[in-house]
Amino acid sequence: MQSLKIKTVLRILTMAFAIVPMLIVGIVGYFATTGFAVDSVGQLARAVGTAQQETINQYLNGYISDVVYLSLDPSVLNGRNVDTGKVGIYADSVIKRKLSFEDSIPVYNDNIDDSILNIVITDTKGEILYEYEEVSGTGMNFFGFSELETITANTVVVSNIYCGDTGTGEDGYDGKYPVFFVAKGIPDLASDSGEAIGVVIEVIDTAQISAILKNTKYGSDNSGYLAVTDGKGCVLNYEGADYKKISEITDQSMKDEVLLSTKKSAQKDQHIEYNVGSKIGNYDYFTGSTSQSWKWVSVYPASFAGSQIM
Repeated sequence: MQSLKIKTVLRILTMAFAIVPMLIVGIVGYFATTGFAVDSVGQLARAVGTAQQETINQYLNGYISDVVYLSLDPSVLNGRNVDTGKVGIYADSVIKRKLSFEDSIPVYNDNIDDSILNIVITDTKGEILYEYEEVSGTGMNFFGFSELETITANTVVVSNIYCGDTGTGEDGYDGKYPVFFVAKGIPDLASDSGEAIGVVIEVIDTAQISAILKNTKYGSDNSGYLAVTDGKGCVLNYEGADYKKISEITDQSMKDEVLLSTKKSAQKDQHIEYNVGSKIGNYDYFTGSTSQSWKWVSVYPASFAGSQIM
């Protein structure tokens, strides 16, 4: 009987010594595989984010060219008088389709750039001297002028994204869909002081940017996507929504550690990687025309990361 017990114990110990190394190998292999998968996703995400940032920047550069051109026309602003005829003709040429600023929903069109909603000229305090669509009316203040208070004659500004959709006038904007604006200081051509005598502004909806983002997917199962945020109030294409207020996002980790994060990479072309909650990816601030606050955010479900190595 004693011999049988000893044999049983030996068998158990032999099995344990055989199984434990297998378990260790399996656990190490799992974490190594998972780490490889996460790294693989990260590489894809970096490539997608960098490429689409350049696509969006090219798109924005067209609007920057518009406001630079108008700002340098000496007949556009003389004192507080705007050459409405000349500005109107130019506006007709760049606004391919007139939209009701309040009621229409912009629709992306591959062949027509219908994103420009308004062209506005203000004085240096934000008072509207001219607007093509007559949304606010002359004498009123432009809704986003707090971003332009220190503008100079040589400054171009790409604004934050204004979500709207509340009718509450939050941030001074009470439209029903998101917009941003591109602005340029108007120089005093009779002086080289560098001070602005006014500001020319194009108000632009986000439909084209949303379309670019919606057509950007990555990963073997196309579960990865790209979002764009101003890091303050609004994010485009988060979880497939055209736009969403950051304050309405329920994933607190994603909100605090990624979308609202002000962390920047220490070196150029190095992006911030994240692994929060159920999402992994990376993000970085736009370079070039949108270097003020916009950033792209790649998002991939952490649970699907392993599919990248299959």
